[in-house]
Amino acid sequence: MALLEVENISVTLGGVPILREVSLTVEPQRIVTILGANGAGKTTLLRAISGIYPLGQGSIRFDGAPIHGQPAHRIVQSGLSHAPEGRQIFSSMTVRENLQLGAGAQRDWQRELAFVHDIFPILQQRSKQLAGTLSGGEQQMLCIGRALMARPRLLILDEPSLGLAPQFVQQIFRVIETIRQHGVTVVLVEQNARSALRIADDAYVLEHGRIALSGPAQQLMHDAAVQNAYLGAA
Repeated sequence: MALLEVENISVTLGGVPILREVSLTVEPQRIVTILGANGAGKTTLLRAISGIYPLGQGSIRFDGAPIHGQPAHRIVQSGLSHAPEGRQIFSSMTVRENLQLGAGAQRDWQRELAFVHDIFPILQQRSKQLAGTLSGGEQQMLCIGRALMARPRLLILDEPSLGLAPQFVQQIFRVIETIRQHGVTVVLVEQNARSALRIADDAYVLEHGRIALSGPAQQLMHDAAVQNAYLGAA
């Protein structure tokens, strides 16, 4: 059974239709990437899945149960976490305090903290440092680490490499693969289409609020339309 099922959803914001009859399926322990130009509706789709934006129509099921219409914190408790675009960390709090917030109401979160420290050792070293004083790459690590503290079965990542130096970009993609190896399913929106397709199992292309293409990531990697639009091919 699919872990996440998005069926025929539409989202309108400020009277403007953003998503139109979008459907996608995410199988357990896979990496699914969503490609699209700026303004295609990628972030809106992720926020709709996470319960931040209401649906105009359609349904979203997580592990077989409907989650559309539920508040975002309930969706997190069900096992779906979201690392948002722009990091959105709490700058005036320490790294450890940010991570602790990610654990929510859990009383025992030391296992999750150890896991985050294992994949992001720098966060353990910076534990008492104010989050706002971290570098951009370190802040992105903190954003992902905070989402992992909720014990997700599905992790949504929105533009994790945006604005990062090349060495941090490579590290982030390695971490995404590591997270999947630990049994966490990943839905990834990423501007670096080539790197995203390289690590993904499945891919969707979103254009003007609709799914234009979908299939195995390696198949889309060699699709002429995808190459011309997103991979810089002639």
